[in-house]
Amino acid sequence: MTLFLWFILLVGPHPRIEIRERGLVVVNWLSRTSIPWTAVESVEADGALELRLRDGRVHRPIIASRSLATVLSGDRLQNEMKAAVVNAESAVPDGDSRARTRPDLWLGPLVLVYGTFLLIGWLAAR
Repeated sequence: MTLFLWFILLVGPHPRIEIRERGLVVVNWLSRTSIPWTAVESVEADGALELRLRDGRVHRPIIASRSLATVLSGDRLQNEMKAAVVNAESAVPDGDSRARTRPDLWLGPLVLVYGTFLLIGWLAAR
């Protein structure tokens, strides 16, 4: 049950795109990628949001992927995200232009839920 709750948290509220002064932070289910503005070559929103980088890589955030709901709404979410990214990109500071990806398993909620179940089991056994 603990793993199921962790999985629901991982695929539900965890994925996101953070727009920051120095660039973007794309959080997918199991990874977090920091992308400086200088690394972004273009932003496409044809069905799904795609961040094309100068080094040839393409990032497709899970939060802005294509789904039946987005198709029925005319890809409004993807277009709004693209507009937000393009507007924020206008004030580009100079700096490092390498995107960095690292694991992001969001273990805090897993440990909290598991610890709570252990505490309840321990109290019930007393």
